[in-house]
Order: sequence, then structure tokens, then C-alpha cells
Amino acid sequence: MMARFQRSSRIPAVVLAIASRLALVGLVGVRTMSSQQRLETASALASRVPSDKSESADSSRGSIGEAMNHSVHAVAGDKNYHGSVGPYVPLNVLWRIRTGGGDRTITADATERDSYPLDGAIFYVPMNEHLDLGSVPLYRLFNGYDHMVSLDPDEGAAQGYHVEGILGYPFDLQQAGTSELIRTYNPSTGHHSLRNSTGLETEQGYIDQPLGVYGYPRYYNHGTQLLSLTGGGITADSNEVAGGSLWHWTWNGVQVINNWDYGRQIQTDIFPFDYANPTEAGDTWSNDPRPAVNHGSPLGLAENNGRTQSTRSITLEYDPDGSQQCYYQPPVGPCPGFGGGPNNPVLWRDVMLGKDVTLDFNGLGPVALYSTFMQVPKALASGTGREIPVIYARASFYRMFTYDAEAGRLQENPCSNGSVAISPNYGGVIATTGKEDTAIGIYAVNTTQGGSVDYLVLNFTWNCPGPPPDTGEFGSDTMIVDSVRYTGYPAGPTVTNTYLISGTLKTVVEKMAQLYQMRDSIPR
Repeated sequence: MMARFQRSSRIPAVVLAIASRLALVGLVGVRTMSSQQRLETASALASRVPSDKSESADSSRGSIGEAMNHSVHAVAGDKNYHGSVGPYVPLNVLWRIRTGGGDRTITADATERDSYPLDGAIFYVPMNEHLDLGSVPLYRLFNGYDHMVSLDPDEGAAQGYHVEGILGYPFDLQQAGTSELIRTYNPSTGHHSLRNSTGLETEQGYIDQPLGVYGYPRYYNHGTQLLSLTGGGITADSNEVAGGSLWHWTWNGVQVINNWDYGRQIQTDIFPFDYANPTEAGDTWSNDPRPAVNHGSPLGLAENNGRTQSTRSITLEYDPDGSQQCYYQPPVGPCPGFGGGPNNPVLWRDVMLGKDVTLDFNGLGPVALYSTFMQVPKALASGTGREIPVIYARASFYRMFTYDAEAGRLQENPCSNGSVAISPNYGGVIATTGKEDTAIGIYAVNTTQGGSVDYLVLNFTWNCPGPPPDTGEFGSDTMIVDSVRYTGYPAGPTVTNTYLISGTLKTVVEKMAQLYQMRDSIPR
């Protein structure tokens, strides 16, 4: 049996994920401060967030919890997990395993999954019945030789099939991001199986027996299914397995993005006041070496159209069992959570997050217009936080710069000063390698000027001075380059605009200056 990740072994990843989000959370309530006060607040916050490499997990958690509680002025027992951004649905994962003798068995049980060879994850389906959505039970039947899935508990009774249990409740009508469950049958062996429409697997000798019900297709045991687009010297690869989030961003042969788990990448998310966290790429249970075990958000759209790449995810909750938030701010009584956990993702079924990223914007080469897309079923309260987007860069991008485009002022911010939060009318934040030969930045227009962003943020996860030792694509250390907005939102779609720029530090600054000169004629 393959060794499984235990909850305790994930503590460093959990701490990193929440620590990186504190740059955003810690800005709540300081919007009227001066620029200098904001920087001091961000630095003070960062000083309370130790690196997971220099502190024990317990001491890190305590410091982060203190910072979070101070930031949001919350008290134990005031938590509400129910419906801040719409209805949510706990899911079962339908895995396919090989139980011997050619039997391809579908299971939603993690213990059984780990007891046999694993083909992969085939679908997400609702864990429970939802009459309002038209969900129906999916039975697992067995005749002593062959397992099959069925909507009819009495199917095959004459051949000795009997019900072993219910695997979940797929939809009887197609929902956004779903596809039909396709049962298959091999007449030569008498075995059944289950496949989806991703085209990642061909079952030789099996014929299709579509079931007429729907679930969210998964990607078997594939960790990546990349949609690639090149323009202006940039290659952008979005990973359909992880909700279409940007997985690779490559300039001059250097890939920028850190992919430690599905809380990294270049992506967007939502931070309402009740501590829900719909996240474009997926949830916290996404650092297992077996891709089929990780929880990526279902995909609603992934396409290239000219120089524009568009993706939409039907969004998972980042903290499906609520255990992270309940640790940092204990509730009165049991942790309410969302009904999910390490083997059960939770879906915000009517929330869609994504992007339209246009490479070589206005012929500027390595400049991309990044239009962040959000669709919600209900209005979101004033002060809802969003990252639009956030870049989790590899830790080799360890030097931090801010750029005020109006003043034409570039300033380096040594990591000894902690995290950085600025709100220029026009400007950007930049992370660069030590030699300044490769850099990545976000340029944006402030909301006071009719733009999309309230704050631009730089944060990091290692001890100064750097460079950190763990700089790989899947390393635990990361540089965070963030664009943040706090406001209410109407129900329906919302689009916000920022710009991603790659190059040397010098050319990134030059491109930001060009965008400022074009400020009256480009999206903001």
C-alpha cells in the first residue's frame, strides 16, 4: 500500500498557505491610512509571521492565528460558514481501482482506494442527495466476480448482482462543468468499468453504456493537462486539472510560477468575511504525489482565441473541512466546516472564477492584459476581498521592488523590512532574480482613478536575507506578487483588469512606464 499523507505532515503547507494570505487579510480596516502607515502595518504583520523553516509548526500557527484575529476583529463563535457566496456542495470522488481478476471497481472510500492499484479519479459527484438539483443515487453492484455502477439497485439481479452501497448522487440534468457518466462493458470478460469524456483513456474491448447522469470529470492520474499559448515572448500554460489556473509562465526560457499546491499558481480567489475561500485552482488537499488524490476545481471553459487565453473554473472551497480557520479562531462548540475534508472537496456550485489573458497586449511584447473574471449567484458584502490575480513565483525571484508610475520612482524593498503593501494611483510591484535578469510584475490602476486595484502586495516565506535554498517549481518557498481589491460586488459577472509584465527588471519598469503613458486608452 502506498504511504499516505497524514494531516500532521501537511502542517508546513497549511501554515505557508495561510501566511501568504495574511498580506491580504491584514489590510482590512486600514484603507484610510497614509501610504507610510500602510507599509508599517504590513511590515508589522509580516514580522508576526515566521517562516515555517525556522519555527516549529506549533509556534508558527500561534503567531499566524494572533495576526489573523487582530486583523479581522473576530471573536470565538461568530463564524458563519453557510452561504456567503452562494450554496456549496460536499463532493465524493469516484476513483477507479483494480481489485483483481480484471475487475475495475469504482470506489468513493479512501481506505479502499489505498488498498489496491489506483487507475485514477474519474468524477466528482455530490456526496448527498440534492432534490433541488435533481440528483439521483449511484449504486455499486457486485456479483462475486464483477463490480458495476448503476442507477437501478435491482439491475443484474438475475446474474447475481446485489447492492454494496451508494457511491454518490450524480445530477440527472447537465450542470455547468459536468459531463455524462459513461459506464463501459467488456463482453469478452464480463467486466464493467466507468470512464469520462476527457479522452485521456481508451478502454480496449469495452463498449459504452452511457448512464444519462452527470458529474464533474477528473483527469485519472494526470497532474497536468496544459492549454498553451505563446505571444510577445511569453508562453502561458493553464492547467485544466487545477481549474485552468496559470501553471507555467515562461519568458526567455525561465518558468516563473511555484506550484507547491493548488493554493499557489497565478490565480484568483474570494475572501468574504465569513472565512469561506472559493479558490480558482482547488483546495488545500493538493500536495500528494498521487495526482488522483489532489482536489482541483472543475473546469467550465479552457480555450485560446487569437492571442487571448480564457479559462473558467467552477470553484472549490480552499478549506473544505474548516479545520484551518477553526484552529486560528476556535468556534464555540464543534468546528462547523463545510462538510468536506482530505478526501471530499467542497464545491461552490454557482461560483465561477477565471481569466482572459491577452498576450503581447497592444504590441508591447512581454506585457499581458490580465482580465480576472468572477461570477457569483448573489451580491457579496462590502469589504469582500479578492486577489485579481495573485502570482506565486518561484523563490528565485527574491528581490522586491515597487514602482510609482506617476512619479517615475523605482524603489527596492529589502526583505528585512517585511512584506510590502502600496496603493499608488498608477504603478506596480515587481519580483526579480538576484541579478535582475528575469523579473515578473503586476501593473495596475488604483480604484481611486477608476481602476481595479486597492493594494499591490509583495510577501515571501523564507528567512532574510536570501536567496532561499528552495527555489524550484514545487518548492515550499515562494514569492507572492499580489493585486488586491476590497469592495462589494453585485450578483452576476464582474471583470477586473491588471497587467502582467515579464523581462529584465529594467524592461519591466520601462513597460510599466509605457502603460502609464497609455493610461487614457487602455483597460483599467
